[in-house]
Amino acid sequence: MTVKPAVVLTALILLLLPIYLYFDRPELPAINELKQQQESLLKLDAIDGITLVRGDESIRYKKTADGKLYQLLQPANAFIPQDLMQAMAALLVNARQVEVVADNTNDLSQWGLDHPRSEMTIDSAGGQPIQIFFGSENPTHTAIYARIEGYASTCDAYHRVQMDPDGVEIVRCLETALEKAGRSPDEIGYVNYHGTSTQLNDAIEARCVRRVFGRHADDLPGSSTKSMIGHPQGASGAAGVAATALAMTHGMLPPTINLDDRDPACEMDFIPHVARNADVEAALCNCLGFGSKNSALVLGRAR
Repeated sequence: MTVKPAVVLTALILLLLPIYLYFDRPELPAINELKQQQESLLKLDAIDGITLVRGDESIRYKKTADGKLYQLLQPANAFIPQDLMQAMAALLVNARQVEVVADNTNDLSQWGLDHPRSEMTIDSAGGQPIQIFFGSENPTHTAIYARIEGYASTCDAYHRVQMDPDGVEIVRCLETALEKAGRSPDEIGYVNYHGTSTQLNDAIEARCVRRVFGRHADDLPGSSTKSMIGHPQGASGAAGVAATALAMTHGMLPPTINLDDRDPACEMDFIPHVARNADVEAALCNCLGFGSKNSALVLGRAR
């Protein structure tokens, strides 16, 4: 049987057309505009100047007229501590995005930026200055509900939505967060569970918490924010941290509602049905599951 050239050509077009449309598809103007805004905010090119302050010492860089270099704006005879100069160099050399600058605060503590009055101001082109406070003082007098003391993240590489049943990486994540916070398990007074109300994941999370906290797990209250608001997907971690910070501030731990039939694999204090008064100095927030990603955050009470 002879295949006609027209049939072959039609088949090739049908096969290649979806590929062509995928790579050459027009994007909505709104999406393009959003991308441009994001890129303009994140590129180091959008930063006109950076000022680093530590107590009475400061250092400031300003972009030159040609926009290619940063120029030190200090009097010729001004004394600049070498460690402060190194901190500024780290920002200019390594921080290619404003987001990275904010994430580098812990790394910068090695240069003494844990001084009570340590802050950085980023002058962005055409926008409001961005202030990042490294020290304990709060010059803007903004309400502080809690302090981030420790954070850790691990990956199981196990499943798109399920936790690895052995829980090794979850346990490592929780232990690392506690270690970075300088907290022993006995110092944690509340756990905000990932708590999706799925039989497998809840049992694994409870088992991992028990492995980390040992006997203290029997007396450790915890609850699932999702029991009251549902699953906010990508916002789950933020919702849990906000609930925990407010709980510590007001001395009132949120409950796990609709907890009528307990799973024997999850026999711990989940604050059933009704909120509870409690004085908590430190808390642990879990965000586990999707993408085999595990994250844990230790919050300390604001002082």
